[in-house]
Amino acid sequence: MNRTPSKLQKNQFKCFHCRKVFAQRDGNWFAWGMMQVHLCWNCDKATAKRAERAS
Repeated sequence: MNRTPSKLQKNQFKCFHCRKVFAQRDGNWFAWGMMQVHLCWNCDKATAKRAERAS
């Protein structure tokens, strides 16, 4: 199991859904309930119809 570093490098984000670390260009910010979260493209597609995602 890969461990996530305690501090991410510049231009790196952790996906809110799958918790993988990726570069900013591989994801986007979304409204999730009352929070702004960062999702990778795979999780963006997988969670597009969930009720937690506000339009």
